[in-house]
Amino acid sequence: MTNLFKYLLVQTCLAVTLTACANASPTAPVRHGFELKVDRSAGKITKLKYHYSDFSNLIESTEFPWSTIKVSDMPIPEYFEVSWVSLDGSSHQGKVPVRGHLPISAKNNDVQFVIMKDSVQGYVSRFTSDGEVKTRFY
Repeated sequence: MTNLFKYLLVQTCLAVTLTACANASPTAPVRHGFELKVDRSAGKITKLKYHYSDFSNLIESTEFPWSTIKVSDMPIPEYFEVSWVSLDGSSHQGKVPVRGHLPISAKNNDVQFVIMKDSVQGYVSRFTSDGEVKTRFY
């Protein structure tokens, strides 16, 4: 009887867990931070346009060191999209896959994007007792 009870208990827990996972919407808002930075290698850039979840903006001109951050309950987007013009007049754009590509949960962490000279890098950043730990995902 004890083995049957353990079996039923494990099956019930498994069923509850699977139901909760199935009901979780991939577009449900998650409390996390969005951060966009310009790397030193990018120098001065113009016409910086970006879109992350429900957050979009157009910055006419900026240069290193520059960053923006937003912390909110927002869905993890399928993609982060960005475009900019470098000092030499070259146009650049990036479309970074986000949802399903993060190595750890974004909940209560920051999803960071860094504009390099001609590319974009993506990180998940979390704070521990030892300081900030960044994990690159793109």
